[in-house]
Amino acid sequence: MSLKKRVRTDKAKEARRKKILSSAARLIDRHGFSGLTMDQVAHKNGVAKGTLYLYFRTREELILSVLVLDFTQWFTRMKKHIQTHPQPFAEDFLDIWLLSLQDCPRLATGLTYLHLLIEPNITEDFALEWKRFLLAQTKELHYEILQNFRTSFSLTQLAQFLSMLTGLTVGLWMQSTGAPQILKIYKENPELQIFSPPFEETFRFAAKALLRGSPLFNLKCEKKL
Repeated sequence: MSLKKRVRTDKAKEARRKKILSSAARLIDRHGFSGLTMDQVAHKNGVAKGTLYLYFRTREELILSVLVLDFTQWFTRMKKHIQTHPQPFAEDFLDIWLLSLQDCPRLATGLTYLHLLIEPNITEDFALEWKRFLLAQTKELHYEILQNFRTSFSLTQLAQFLSMLTGLTVGLWMQSTGAPQILKIYKENPELQIFSPPFEETFRFAAKALLRGSPLFNLKCEKKL
């Protein structure tokens, strides 16, 4: 195969991959993660299901690839916040965190599926690619912190801080969204609603304590000239 033909073929494959991801994202938004099927995605793209598996070896790899795009936008938003705010990890950081979830609820829901249902059903090489993506994005975020602040806050500390906030998000999101039959019970039995805390209010309460206990909270912006 000539170089030009191979380039055209690679571009066509990448274009189809992007189209598949776009249609999968829309289907997830409509039917949820559990309602997504490879048959649906294949039909939307006018390809055989076998063709779909040439791009994504499992349904979970397809789902995680959609989430990677969401995570990319999330990290971009956080890096911009660090670049433009004089004290980015004060309490207004929680506003950005919550706003990012409101703008992309698929990401918050995806986090609840990630460790239990998605990661156990992807191949080892895809898992390695996924974790390397997270590492690269976290390193870029850490780089922005070091560029803008005088701090010894390490990459490991940043990863742990983000993991704690993510864990808090996942736990409270699961409690506040719940299964349809559980939400119906809460609606019909107000006294039981104490077991379904309002997500944003409860998240802010818990996250403020976590944030104030972090060295990031006291960072002051020192822009380099």
